[in-house]
Amino acid sequence: MHGRFSAELAKHAGWKLRWNKYSKAYQRRLLEGVTTLNEFLHTAGVNVEVLHKGRSKDVDEILEQFVRSQHATGHRSSLRQAKHAVLMIQIMRPRLRRSLQSTWEALKSWEESQPASFRAPMPLALLAAMVCSSRIRADSCASDRERVLWFTFSALLFVGFFGLLRPGELLNIAGRDVSLPNSLTMGSCFAVVKIARPKNARQMGVQQFIEVRHPDAINWLSWLKATHLDDRPFWQSTSNRFRHMFKQICGTLQISQLQLSPASLRAGACR
Repeated sequence: MHGRFSAELAKHAGWKLRWNKYSKAYQRRLLEGVTTLNEFLHTAGVNVEVLHKGRSKDVDEILEQFVRSQHATGHRSSLRQAKHAVLMIQIMRPRLRRSLQSTWEALKSWEESQPASFRAPMPLALLAAMVCSSRIRADSCASDRERVLWFTFSALLFVGFFGLLRPGELLNIAGRDVSLPNSLTMGSCFAVVKIARPKNARQMGVQQFIEVRHPDAINWLSWLKATHLDDRPFWQSTSNRFRHMFKQICGTLQISQLQLSPASLRAGACR
C-alpha cells in the first residue's frame, strides 16, 4: 500500500476479500490512483480520516475537488489516476457508490471532453500478408525455439482475428482451453476456445467461450494444441515480445504508418 492508506485499509474488515478479487494489473492502477489522491490530500491539508469515516457529502466534495485539480494538471495520465482513485475509495467504502454524484459528474464531463480515439482495424488482406510474412520469417530462423515462436505468432494472429480476442485473452490461451472439431464439441464444424481471464468478467462472468470457424485458423489451433502439450499458454514469451514482433512484421510490410497493434485484430474482425 502507499502512504497513510496502508494502516487505514487494514482496519476495514472486508477489505482483503474485496481487494483479492481484482487482477494484479488492476490493483496496480488502483494503487497508482490512490497515491495521487494521497498527494492531493497532503497538499490541501485534508485529513485522510475524512475519506474513511466522513459523511458521504463531505467525501463527495473532497473527491470532486481532487478530480478538478487533476484536470487542471493537463497530464495524459491524470484522468486515469483520478478515476481509479475514486474507484479505490468505493472499494474501501462500498456504500458510497451511489453517493458520489458530483464526483462522477465531474469525471463524466472530463471523459466526454476527451478526443475520441479508436484502434485502427486490421483489414483481412493485411492480416493474410502478416501471417504469410511471419511464416516466411519462421522458416529462416536459425534456432528451433525462434522458429516455433514465429509460427506460434502467425497462428495466434489468425486465432485472434477470427476469434475476436483481446490481446491479453489471446496470449493466455492454453491447450486445455481449446476444444477442436470432432472432439468434445459433438462433431461441430468449429473450434471452441475458453477465455481464461476475460477482460469483462465482472459484467459477463468468468466462464466465457468463443467459436473459431475459419478452416485455416482451426488447422493452426490443432497445431498449437499438438505442439504445446503442457498447461502453459501457447505464447511462451512476454506480451512485449509479441508487440515487438508485430511491429517487426509491420515494418517488413512497410505499413507502420497505419499504426496497427495487436488490438487491431479484434477491431478488424468486429467491423
